[in-house]
Amino acid sequence: MPITWKYRGVSGLSAEDFHFLADRYDDTYGWSEDMAESWIGRVVQGQMYLLLGHRGWLTRLWRAPSGRLWVSEGGARTGVHVEASGELLTPRWSFTPLPGILSGVYGLEESNVFAFGQRVQQPGIHGIVHRWDGAQWSETPPPPGLIVGMHGLRPDLVYAVGDGGLVTRWDGLRWIRVPAPTRSMLSSVQVVSEDEIHASGAGYRVLEGSVHGWVERVISDGPLLSLGVFQGKVLVTTGARGLHAVERNTLVEWRKDVPATQIDTRGDLLAAAPHELVASRDGETFTRIPIEVFREATRAFAPAWRGPRRRQR
Repeated sequence: MPITWKYRGVSGLSAEDFHFLADRYDDTYGWSEDMAESWIGRVVQGQMYLLLGHRGWLTRLWRAPSGRLWVSEGGARTGVHVEASGELLTPRWSFTPLPGILSGVYGLEESNVFAFGQRVQQPGIHGIVHRWDGAQWSETPPPPGLIVGMHGLRPDLVYAVGDGGLVTRWDGLRWIRVPAPTRSMLSSVQVVSEDEIHASGAGYRVLEGSVHGWVERVISDGPLLSLGVFQGKVLVTTGARGLHAVERNTLVEWRKDVPATQIDTRGDLLAAAPHELVASRDGETFTRIPIEVFREATRAFAPAWRGPRRRQR
C-alpha cells in the first residue's frame, strides 16, 4: 500500500510559531476521503507538534492573532473545529456542525469569523457563508456566487473572490457583488487598504482593485494558487515554478526555491509546498520543515482508514 504525505496549508503571524494542514493517504487510487487523513500540526521554534489526525477532509485553517485555531471541514460531515487551549501536547478541540459543504474559514478576530462553501440544492449549487459573532454561528444573506478566498481589514471591509470571476464585499450586513474585469476563477485576495486590494487565481489572472473599482494587472501562463503582500511586494504562488512577484504588468521570479501552493503574509512569510513548509522573517533567510519530518511524526499512528472512523489525538 503506497502512502503519500503532503503539506497543504499554513496559517500564522510568526515564523517561530505557526500552524499547518497536511494529508496522509493511500495513493493506490489517488486521494479519496475514505482512504485519507487530514492532519493539523503546529511548528514552534522549528519543532513539530501534531494536534489532530482526522479521517476525512479538513479544508482550511485560520489562526487568530491570539493563537486560537479555526479549521473548516467539508465532506462526509461539515462544520468548524476550534482549538482554544494553545496546548501543544494536550490540545482541546470543539466542533460545531454547519450546513453546506465548507471549503474555507477566515476571520478578522475571534468575534468575527466566516466559514464559507457551497449549498447543494435543487436546482444547482449555491454559495453559503456562516458568521461567528463571538457567541453563535448564523448564516449570512446568500453571497452572489461560490466563494473560494477571503480577506479583510475591518467588519465592513471584507472582500471575497471565487468562481466565475466573483468579487464580492461584505459591508457588515450583506454581500455586495463588485464588477470584475474577468470571468476566470479567483481563489485568493488580499486587502491592504481601501485603495489597494489584490486578487489572483487558477484562472491565470492577477487583479488590482480598490473600493472604487478593479482592473486586470497580469495574465500568467499558469495557475496562480495563492497571493499575499510581503514587504511591499505582491507575491503569488505558482507551484513548482516558485514564488513570483508582481512588478508593473508582469510576473518576476522572486524565490524559485519556494515551490509554494499557499502562503500567509499577515506577519512573517509562511508558505506551504507539498514537500516542505517554509518560513521567513526577512525574505532572505528561510527555515524549512521537510515532509520527512511530518512522515516521521505520524509513523506511530496506524492509518485511520484501516479501521472505524476516529481521531488520532
